[in-house]
Amino acid sequence: MSLSSDSPREKAGYIGGYMSRARVALVVLGDTMLIAALVLVLEIDQLVHGTLYNYGLRFSYEWAQTYWLFFRVTVALIIIAIIIISLVELPHPAFEETDEET
Repeated sequence: MSLSSDSPREKAGYIGGYMSRARVALVVLGDTMLIAALVLVLEIDQLVHGTLYNYGLRFSYEWAQTYWLFFRVTVALIIIAIIIISLVELPHPAFEETDEET
């Protein structure tokens, strides 16, 4: 059974039963940008825990607890965004609609 040009799958970017290359490219680009953001956050963490101590940074729980909280929340949100974008936007057998003829 062929899909009509007004089918929800084609409107969602599927062409001939497969996801369009442009949509896949956008998902990969989005994931790449989020991974780059994650790497930059980890580099900032390395800067705080390594380099800044050489310039007189003194450890204090007053700033450390807030820093750790923001760091962990940021990393968690980036990882969750990568997972959600990949699972929702890329084709996956669990999300496929079955065309059953009755």
